Order: sequence, then structure tokens, then C-alpha cells
Amino acid sequence: MAKFSFQVKKSDLEDKEAPRRAPHIVLGMEGGGSPFGSTKYKRRRLCPHEDALIQVARLRPARNKEPLDVGWLVHAGLQRYYEIFQLAHREAPPNRNDQDAWRRYLWGARPEAEKAARDVCEAIKNEPGYAGTFDTVSTCVSAYLDHYRYADEWRILAPEETLVYQERLAKPWHFKDDQGNSIIQTDFRYSARLDILIHRYDPGKEGIWIVEHKTARMISDDLLAGYQLDMQILGQAWLLRKCVDLEALGAPFKGVIVNIISKHKTPQFERVEVMPSVHHLREFERSTRQWAFMNECFATAGYPRALGSCAGALRGYSKCSFYELCHNFPELTVEDWKTRDPGYGYYREERDLEDYVVDSEIF
Repeated sequence: MAKFSFQVKKSDLEDKEAPRRAPHIVLGMEGGGSPFGSTKYKRRRLCPHEDALIQVARLRPARNKEPLDVGWLVHAGLQRYYEIFQLAHREAPPNRNDQDAWRRYLWGARPEAEKAARDVCEAIKNEPGYAGTFDTVSTCVSAYLDHYRYADEWRILAPEETLVYQERLAKPWHFKDDQGNSIIQTDFRYSARLDILIHRYDPGKEGIWIVEHKTARMISDDLLAGYQLDMQILGQAWLLRKCVDLEALGAPFKGVIVNIISKHKTPQFERVEVMPSVHHLREFERSTRQWAFMNECFATAGYPRALGSCAGALRGYSKCSFYELCHNFPELTVEDWKTRDPGYGYYREERDLEDYVVDSEIF
């Protein structure tokens, strides 16, 4: 009689829709991005109602979408990795002609840094609901460490640096409709959280660069091209020029490196250099100021639902995280959800989002 054996992975036994602890709680790290950044602007353009459920009613799904958690955890691993290098790079680098000293300076902290990155992966290994996530995250992080081990001649100036620009408008935008409703914008605010700020010494690329980590299901030509006109990437360059004394950094600011890791079983890597011109940055500011006014319009209108963007192509052929709330309770407004118990599958965030700004350590 023939005998058959089957290997069952732990991830195959998990309910991939069941609630689980958020990754920032599992790791004990601060979750969330910058308070007034591109995510907020993009989400409000996609659906004002969804954005208000998050920003105003403070609702959260009990389990994030898998790509969001994978991306966050890979970022967390790389954050710990580059934090170790930053400690080793506090002093100015030695003369490049002394190759032994140069290599020790750039990469001497590598063993400790790699351990810190892998410790992030190990922290979720036995967490309920994270078996499949652990497989993906640990594969991406380990492959990244192997691929770039001695490749980058970077001095790490700051990991996870948040920049915030706030302006009281000299001439506030004011609009009143025929029913007497007023829309007033008195402030303009924009922020970004920089994954890393580096002094790059790679030959021919010398200067100050921002590095933005990205995970992707696959790397395609349109994905790579899109970063040249991406609100987040242009906004990072705009903020650095607007908020930071660039002369104090000791080298010219060059642009943003989009550092992409694919989530294949054998991850692929791509780095896109975005070096926006003055004209690109002016258009970023002009259009973002206009969208800031539109955000006030959406708020005055009561955060309308963008019916048609609840699922499908606009969401990468998935559903909005709050699809069930809108489908089951279409009569309820954002004001209703500010006090109503969201029930199974959701919870209310207690943290004050407006207060979440990371103070700068170097600027």
C-alpha cells in the first residue's frame, strides 16, 4: 500500500480575515505616518467619507489589509537596520583614501544592524494571525540585507524623520454658496515622514538624498514611471527645501531614491531616482494648496461617500476597509459614527492624531 505525506504550513491553518493585533502594538513601535501627508490627501480624494471615518470618527478595521501590514513591517525592519548605522555615522567619515577605515565606517555596524532588522521579523513569528505575514516579511527583509550588504556608500543622517509645514494664510480662501453655507480655509498644512535622510558617496551620485522604502506585489514600468509625478515623493523634496537649512547639511540636495522591494518568493529590487525641477515643485505646491481647499469643501458638505470607488479597479481590485459599514448602514453619517459602537471587525483609535508629530533630532 502506498503511503502519502502532506506538509501543512502554519499559515494554511489561519483564518486570514480574523482580527489580530496591529503590528505597531505587537512590536511596541509607534504606528502611523505624518499627520498631514500625502496619504490623507490621496485618501480624501478617493473617498471623503472613508477619510473622515479614520480622521474624524477615529475608526479602524480590527485587521488591516495584508499589503498594508507587510509594508509597515518591512519598513519597521529597515528602520531598525538603519538606526544602528546612524549611531555609527554620527562622526564625519574618514578620508576615502584609507580604504580600511572607509569600509569600517560605512559597514562596520552591519552585523548589529542586520540582527536588529531580523529581530523585527522574529517578533511576529509566533504572534497569532501572522504566520503568512511572517513568511513574506522575513523573506523581503533577509533578501534586502543580502542584496545590498556592501553596495551602498551612504552615511545615515536620520531615519524616520518627520517634517511639517504649517502656514496661516495671509488671504484665506472663502466661498459661500446660494444657501449661505460658508467654506473657509485659513491654514495650509503638509507633512511627510522621511524613511531615511542620507549623505550619499556613491561615485557620480554624491549629495544629500531622501530614501523612501516601498514594497510592491510586482515591479512594472508604469509603477516605476509613476514616482516621477507622485504626490508623496514630490512632497518630500518640497518639504526638505522648505523646512531645512540645506547649507547646514554640507552637500547639495539631489532628490529622492524610491527603494522598491517586490514581494515575490525571490524578491526583486529596483531603485528609482526622482530629481524634481523647480517647476515640478511649484506645481506640487500649487495643486496641493488647491486640494487643501477641496478638503475643506468635502468637510463642509459632510464628507460625501464616493460611491463607485468602494471596490474594484480604483482599489486594486479589493474592497474599502469600511465597505461593510457603508453597505450595512448606508443611512449613518460620519457624525453618527463618532459616538456609535462600530461593532465586530472595527475599533475606535484613542490616540490624538493631530498630536502625532515626531520632533526632529538633527534640524
